[in-house]
Order: sequence, then C-alpha cells, then structure tokens
Amino acid sequence: SDGIIIRRSRVRIPAPLFFFNMFIYFITSLIFSYLIGAIPTGYWICKFFYGTDITKRGSGNIGATNVARVNGKFLFLPIFLIDAGKSYLALYFVDLGFNQFYGFYPQPWFLFLTASCLLLGNAYSIFIGFRGGKGVATMLGIIAYLFSVTSFLVFCVLWLVIYAATKHAFMASIGAMFLFLSLVLLFCHLTNGQVFFLACLFMWLLFRHQSNINGF
Repeated sequence: SDGIIIRRSRVRIPAPLFFFNMFIYFITSLIFSYLIGAIPTGYWICKFFYGTDITKRGSGNIGATNVARVNGKFLFLPIFLIDAGKSYLALYFVDLGFNQFYGFYPQPWFLFLTASCLLLGNAYSIFIGFRGGKGVATMLGIIAYLFSVTSFLVFCVLWLVIYAATKHAFMASIGAMFLFLSLVLLFCHLTNGQVFFLACLFMWLLFRHQSNINGF
C-alpha cells in the first residue's frame, strides 16, 4: 500500500500525514530552541543569588562577561558553560529526536534554522521583556555541535589570546570569530551551506556588538 514507513517499528502512514507530522516537529523544534536560548542564565543567577538586576549594572548585558565584572570573576566560567551547554544540548535533542522518530537525521538547513532560533532566544528573551545577551556562548555551543568540539576549543583559545592583548571582550569575540572563520575556510573542507551559516554567525555577532563598536 502507498505510504511512508516511519520509525523503527516499521509503521506505514500516508505520505500527507507523514509530511504534516514532520512539519509539526519542525515548528516544535524551532519553538523549543527559542525557549532554550531564551533562558537568561546570567540574569537569573544574579537575581536569585545576589538580588541584583544585571540589566541595570555594568554594561547591562546578561552574559558571562558582565556578570563576572559585576558580581565576581568566578561566575564567568559557569555561566559561559551553561549558556554554551544548553545550546549544544538543544541541538543534540532536536537532532536525536528527529532520528529516533523518522529513522534518519535532518538536513543541515533544519539544524541551521534551529540554531538561529537559539540565538534569537538569547538576544530577545521572552522571560525578561525580549532583552538578552550578545550570544557568544550560545554561538560557541552551536559551533561545538554543528562543527566539532575542536572548533569550540580553537575559538576559545583565539578569544583568550585577543582578550589578553586588548582587554576588551567584544574585540576578543569579533576578532576570534573572524580568525576562526578565516582558518576554517583555509584548512577545512566545508559545504556552501556551512560557509554561509558561519558567515551569518559572524554578521550576527557584529550586529549584536554594534553598540560596543560605535562606542569604542
């Protein structure tokens, strides 16, 4: 009979129902990713443990750098890892769920859109009035999952070197992304889709740091 086999149970369902089901999974994944990205880690930690509104302190950013500047350098690493980790895990579960349900992995564009929703959630969090962070840690979690953990580590090393030289977190972020993009273009075999996505990440980073660039 006509239809598409779904899952490892070998259940056959009509093609229209299959694609409708996939569409629902796609929309659900985008919403899920936005909500995970929107979790304001730095804001909540400052609010619950220090009684401060981080959006009104320092640079007003909710990311690890500003939280560390306001409430202690020891907070940088845990907030950074939580923000990077939640974006990595969001992509992992979306990818795994798709494979478990349909029996094959999604196309790269599906994960690229999912990753974009993570960044949108981080920048415009529904939990704090559609404000948010710069998205560097979120972006690194995305790079770690979609490319490799090695890419994540290379970016971190570049960031630390540039930060040590400039003492400006925004310059370290932009510089590290530019160098990282240059290195992967020179030494890695990427698809056109991957190159386009990395270029979009770089443009997003510039957009989110526009106030820092203008005020420098």
